Amino acid sequence: MALMVECSQAAMSGDLSVLEVQRSLGERFASGEERAFEEVVRQYEADIGRLARRLLGFRPGGDAEDVVQEVFVRVYLKRHSFRGESSLRTWLMRITVNCIRSTQRRRILTLEMLWRSRPREESALERGPEISEQARQAREAIAKLASRDREVVVLHYLEEMPVAIVAEVTGISQGAVMVRLHRARKKLADLLGGLRDE
Repeated sequence: MALMVECSQAAMSGDLSVLEVQRSLGERFASGEERAFEEVVRQYEADIGRLARRLLGFRPGGDAEDVVQEVFVRVYLKRHSFRGESSLRTWLMRITVNCIRSTQRRRILTLEMLWRSRPREESALERGPEISEQARQAREAIAKLASRDREVVVLHYLEEMPVAIVAEVTGISQGAVMVRLHRARKKLADLLGGLRDE
């Protein structure tokens, strides 16, 4: 289903050759070709990192980088399980979401230990580039959402995925995605005050 959506989007935008190249990369990757894995890492590392930072609530520190490493370890170990039923990108995003869910479960289990540790000072690199006040407020509001709502907001609005792809990546129905998006928009509107849906 998701691959059909992506195929029709690619055909409408004239990017059919890009789709063919991606399909070929997926096939070479699934067959175990080392160079294909290197291409996958090179092509998708930034997307995986961005998604990880967003789903982790834009927290500074190495959490997102740790997730990216864990994702690519899992991807390498599971490369033979890629069947091409969805795009390679969708498959990678699904693995990323699952890694983040695992990371969050581990974090909950070790919460007591985290309370005992002292917070460390942020370096300039960890803070990232200066962002506008409005963007900072939006980041903070997104970070306050429940993780299941933050997932769909990040995937749909920030990663610009259609609802069908978000449903596939998160493993829930399209209706559930729509409900979570509605709930998240309402919560964000409350958190951000005067900003409303357009």
